[in-house]
Amino acid sequence: MLQFVLLAAFVVPAVLFLLTQQNTLKASAVEELGKRPTFEIGIAYCILITTSIAINAGSSHDRQSWVINFATLCSLSGMICWIIYWVRLAQYKKKLGVQR
Repeated sequence: MLQFVLLAAFVVPAVLFLLTQQNTLKASAVEELGKRPTFEIGIAYCILITTSIAINAGSSHDRQSWVINFATLCSLSGMICWIIYWVRLAQYKKKLGVQR
């Protein structure tokens, strides 16, 4: 039962994020493609999550505590970057809606 609750806790925000992203892409005009309002934070998000996955994919035994702490820090920082990315994406969508 706990597994389903945890799964829902991660799936629901992911679905809402994808819907926001889809609606923003629908609202953006072809001439707006040159702008990259979420590029920097998106790159930071990808680097942090990829680093966390790479560290955690390594052997789980004989890891020092600083490695585990670094992987945890990367994961948490990546989640914060994802939230910032989502907020900026929603703001950009609203901005596009006002201009039309």
